Amino acid sequence: MAKNRSTTFFFFDCDTEYMNMREILARDGIAAESFSWIHSTEREPLKNLSRRLEAAGACGKAVLLFRLEMAVPELEDFFRGLGKTALLIPLGPEAVTLRVHSIEGIDVENINRYVINGGSENILRAAAYIRKKLLGESDILEPLPPAEKPFDGIFSTVSDETWPSLAEYLAATGKNFPAYVGWLIDRHNWNREDFAEAAIAEEAFARRNIGLIPVFSNSNQNCLSFSEIVERYLSLDGRLAIDALINGQLFAVRAQAGRSVFEQTAFEYKKLDIPVINPIHSFHLTEEEWRSGGSPLSLDMPTAYITPEATGMTEPVIISARSEDGMKSAVMPEMVDYLCGRTAKWVALRRKKNSEKKLTVMLHSSVCSGVEATIGKAYGLDAFESTCRLVRALKEEGYNVGDFPET
Repeated sequence: MAKNRSTTFFFFDCDTEYMNMREILARDGIAAESFSWIHSTEREPLKNLSRRLEAAGACGKAVLLFRLEMAVPELEDFFRGLGKTALLIPLGPEAVTLRVHSIEGIDVENINRYVINGGSENILRAAAYIRKKLLGESDILEPLPPAEKPFDGIFSTVSDETWPSLAEYLAATGKNFPAYVGWLIDRHNWNREDFAEAAIAEEAFARRNIGLIPVFSNSNQNCLSFSEIVERYLSLDGRLAIDALINGQLFAVRAQAGRSVFEQTAFEYKKLDIPVINPIHSFHLTEEEWRSGGSPLSLDMPTAYITPEATGMTEPVIISARSEDGMKSAVMPEMVDYLCGRTAKWVALRRKKNSEKKLTVMLHSSVCSGVEATIGKAYGLDAFESTCRLVRALKEEGYNVGDFPET
């Protein structure tokens, strides 16, 4: 069978990596359409997808590659009800466990091996596999097996090189800075080379005589835990090698030991005993919309502020926004430099002796007011005695508190 131009490929909630597959299909005259539940602006995306699948199936073949990021009964019922309308190819564990695929189990496994390893090359090989093995296109070459890729490691911001340990990274780069900062991103971003922020930050830190250790990882259950990532890539000879961590992963820590994700994250950050910085990427706004908006980042509130603050992160600074084409992040270099400058101040503060640090303890006088006006103002508590105890503790830690009363 030659190229099957009567076949239409449909992508449901597939990320931007699949743009390469769509481009190859279009080059060969094969139609491809994308639908989304997560980012849809349509009122009835499932009904529209169903109509398009039926129309494509009526005049040829419909191939549907779909992901499920979470358990949504409406989505699950939709895919179970498709029947033989299309050739169903589930991508990822949540979609596979639905068991609604209309291809052989071995083909599901093989296609998902490409997807799990990820990256543009593997996505293109998956397309070749589908067209050769499932659609029978005779002029497609025998598909290559998946290119095995690491699930975590230290990465280069200027090449495709990775390192399996901090010692090997430092030896390979040959640089020796007096202080280092870690930068953690998700493996998905590394796989699609969406880490321009880290590349800019590496140069910005170098100008401040600080080294950057860029790390990618995957926080799912089959990969290294957060503490293992820290031990392997951000520590040397059993000691933490960084003075701050810029964490680009929303959920870098998994729930364990009876603690929730938030509790475990706060627990891990406390063990680090260094500032964990919160770089913000807007998933909803372009840079122009952010700069001109009257209430910027309101749609990003949960991911930009609420979740990071609940786990103990600090310094929420926006460094990238949604790009116009929806592909890689639109980076704001001056904001990355600003974040690096703020982080460098934290590094310098951490390296100062406590006796050289300056602290301010503020007390306020709250006049008699209603309940709402006194919330969070220590109303009814002995704030003065609490302040004295705080200052005594600071003195024991080596801070210069001057002539301060004991009680």
